[in-house]
Amino acid sequence: MKNHRRLIATALAVIVLLAGAAYWYLSPFLAVRQLQTAAQAGDADTFNAHVDYPRLRASLKDQLSVLLSQKLGAAKDAGNPMAALGNAIGASLVNQFVDALVRPETVMTAMQNGMLGQRQAEPPPPPPAQPVPGSAPSGN
Repeated sequence: MKNHRRLIATALAVIVLLAGAAYWYLSPFLAVRQLQTAAQAGDADTFNAHVDYPRLRASLKDQLSVLLSQKLGAAKDAGNPMAALGNAIGASLVNQFVDALVRPETVMTAMQNGMLGQRQAEPPPPPPAQPVPGSAPSGN
């Protein structure tokens, strides 16, 4: 009887651990699904509740700064004072750009204007009318 209880307790512990591991694994997918649903519904409040804007801004600034320094050739122009000035100005512009655009208000406005929704494909224009052979007027 004691072994039976130990077996049940072990089985329950394994089930709880597996359920916790499954939730831990699936939680990013669930969060993305919630973001997608909120964006499609135009629910900016729910969308913004799932986004950590300070971390997002910091990450974008870091990524864009690295990209900017690679594009401007910071490594090959390391001794050039004008290159350093260009990098400083570029980093400042990147920071201001990210700060201005990555805000809850901006996302809310974009969602309300439908800019985050999928664009509907425009139907192709009708083909030009083709004359029926033999029905063209003659010049006589």
